[in-house]
Amino acid sequence: RERGVEVRFVREPDELIEPDLIVVPGTKTTVADLAHLRDTGIADRLTALARAGVPVIGVCGGYQMLGHRVLDPEHVESDQDEVEALGLLPLVTRFGGDKQTELVTGSVSASHGLLAGSEGTLIKGYEIHMGVTTGDGGERPAEPFHLSGTSAGRAHGVISEDGWILGTYLHGLFHNDDLRRSMLYRIAERKGVSLTLSDRAFSQSEEYDKLAALVRKSLDMGAVYGAVGLQDATLGKRRPRPQSESDKALHVNMTYPP
Repeated sequence: RERGVEVRFVREPDELIEPDLIVVPGTKTTVADLAHLRDTGIADRLTALARAGVPVIGVCGGYQMLGHRVLDPEHVESDQDEVEALGLLPLVTRFGGDKQTELVTGSVSASHGLLAGSEGTLIKGYEIHMGVTTGDGGERPAEPFHLSGTSAGRAHGVISEDGWILGTYLHGLFHNDDLRRSMLYRIAERKGVSLTLSDRAFSQSEEYDKLAALVRKSLDMGAVYGAVGLQDATLGKRRPRPQSESDKALHVNMTYPP
């Protein structure tokens, strides 16, 4: 979305050369993925870079990984009672039976490091995760966001004292144009390079609409609707379902609407 910014997926520690920002994304298997990061050597490389000052953002499961420990006494996600996390933030996550699913809105409350110049910026996103993350002894780091509605008063993330390690349960963080661009400017400024970003708002819905229009233009949608037993939007009638032996076999794996 941003000219002059390159995003790479990393599968080996040697690919983590000199990044300007590391993002540890969400996962449904925090414990297993922590083991994978250690087995591949990515964990050691990541923590070394973070301690050398490279900014790190952890989202949801990635946020849980940034803490000291992950506890799973009820074996919700794994067969281990406790595992050591990456140790970049003084946090501990405990898995339980409840799952948090919520749309959230609010604003940036921190004003240092990655969030310098972003205080007051409006944000929105969503949470969908297992586990509760709390401080692991001592004082809990500052929270990066102030959220409203039913989310108010509940911890959604932390930002380190120097502001360059950020963890949050907020999915969709980078869809907030103003916040994303502000963070990119902070990183570029810190690196000593200039960055000119477009102020054009990016609409994901518009991009999906373009894709849908291309598909509709390129395919016989009447045949597609008929194949899945839906109303033919073009001809205004319902096409009969094919009754070949292969189609009957396919019905084992597909559920048609009544």
